[in-house]
Amino acid sequence: MPSHRGAVPPPLVPIRHRSPERDPVRAYLASLAPASRRAQSDALELIAHVISHGQCTAATLPWEHLRCQHTTAAEAWLQRKYGPATVERHLGALRSVLREAWCLRLMSADAYYRAANLPTRGGTGIQRAMGQGEFRALLSACRADSRAAGPRDSAILHLAFRIGLRQSEVVGLDLADFDPALATLALRTPGGGDSRRALLGPGPRDALCAWLPLRRPESSPLFQTLDPAGAATGERLPSRAIPDIVHRRIEEAAIHLRRPAPHRAPGTTAGPAALEVAS
Repeated sequence: MPSHRGAVPPPLVPIRHRSPERDPVRAYLASLAPASRRAQSDALELIAHVISHGQCTAATLPWEHLRCQHTTAAEAWLQRKYGPATVERHLGALRSVLREAWCLRLMSADAYYRAANLPTRGGTGIQRAMGQGEFRALLSACRADSRAAGPRDSAILHLAFRIGLRQSEVVGLDLADFDPALATLALRTPGGGDSRRALLGPGPRDALCAWLPLRRPESSPLFQTLDPAGAATGERLPSRAIPDIVHRRIEEAAIHLRRPAPHRAPGTTAGPAALEVAS
């Protein structure tokens, strides 16, 4: 596997045996709704085959040894072969298994964050990966907004594009789910199962901390709607608001954008036509 960034990563030697309670693939698939497990299991099999050059399956790949060189190469391979929705579904599975590996203490926080820090559409309606320069332009548009919407939208963009949360996950967060000291978010599994912890890098953590003083403290939703004067109402932000926020910030950042025929982007639950950022 060619090195794209930094040092050459460690070789990927197939694992002969892994106990079930230390298996990040098993932990991830168990967190999914039954209808989603087969598709995501197949996605992980393909990623394992690509990353290991056919030497490993999803069960034998040492996911905790993956580095950014592995994951960016897998992303590039997927981009050449598949459309945006399929690419994002596969990358979502990859990020989630890496997150489980970190939760199981199989890899360090730094190794996890670097390997999982891939561009993502995160259910925002953007139909290709957001480049670093474009993402910085979105954040600049938020900083230029002196209202509470600026810090709120910046935090939402960090979670969607850097952590890879879907719309429903972003708007479903409560204040109690965010631990500033540990820089983690509690994410609930489908069907009301136990929550898991998602690691935040400095950017997402700082963006959330900047938004906290501006929300209504007596209300539990982490992200709240704003009244006409720009103040937080305490009411939970609806899922359909996420594509509108992204579209507005894209326009403010002067990123070229076009609208395709109306359809739902991967991970959306409702809302307007998906948006496509065109190179």
